[in-house]
Amino acid sequence: MTGAADPIFIIGAPRSGTLLAARILGGVDGHCLITEHRNKDVCPEDASGISDNVLWWSIFYDDYDAASGQPPAGRFRADPARVEALRSRYLAIAAGRRLVVKNPRHTRHVDVLTAMFPTARFVYCVRHPWTTIASIVGKTLGVGGHPSAFLLPASRDAGLPDDVLLRAAHTWATAHGAYETAGADWRVVRYEDLVEDPAGLLRPLFAALDIADAAALRTACGLPRRLPPRNYHDVRRAFRRSPHRDAIMDLIRPGAAAFGYDADPDRLPADAFAHYKRQLGFGNVGRRLRRVLSR
Repeated sequence: MTGAADPIFIIGAPRSGTLLAARILGGVDGHCLITEHRNKDVCPEDASGISDNVLWWSIFYDDYDAASGQPPAGRFRADPARVEALRSRYLAIAAGRRLVVKNPRHTRHVDVLTAMFPTARFVYCVRHPWTTIASIVGKTLGVGGHPSAFLLPASRDAGLPDDVLLRAAHTWATAHGAYETAGADWRVVRYEDLVEDPAGLLRPLFAALDIADAAALRTACGLPRRLPPRNYHDVRRAFRRSPHRDAIMDLIRPGAAAFGYDADPDRLPADAFAHYKRQLGFGNVGRRLRRVLSR
């Protein structure tokens, strides 16, 4: 058990492995995990009973719209009294345990978090830009095309063209920009390394975070799993058709180079036959066939 040590904040672009990191660190004895998820089934280690987004919205926005589940853009108010109010809420929920908060949105509010907890530790999750972008695009389209669910607010509200590929790339770049600005002392969890060698990454991570829980480490090493190879046919096709190709590449190149990723989309594995076969294999075959033939 670690006790009530320095809080840990897990940040990074959405779809970059923050949920996996949260499950790993939230499963440590003596830790209290809070995530932004409303459905806690996706993260059973989060027993807080509240969404971290709701905590922030109810304190930092005067007219948070509970019905829509979204705050208004551009009205964030983080004065010292509100920062102290959220600090008190966090500590009350943690009830003497070590606070662990996972929320990709906080990547843009590290200054607020450090004002709240000056000795906080930050775990920055990063994943291949095109894997992250493809996952954001897929999830966004999968929730009816709503553009905010898997984008950082900077990418949703910055007046960008209504192009999900561009906005997803902007989200990835926004997270990297935060790391470049303030990440000198952050602990980096590179998703591919975590999946390839969990013990090799987690042992030094636990040590750096002053976690001495051998049982939790053993459990954590069993959580990462290798996913089947991704087919990037749809993403490559969308990129080639996008009028924002140059802007997208300008957004992802710096972070890709910093973390050793190949930013060239033409080198992504793509299989058109497998893609359309999968498309035709689910749901209404006739409807999907018409959609495919119209492309």
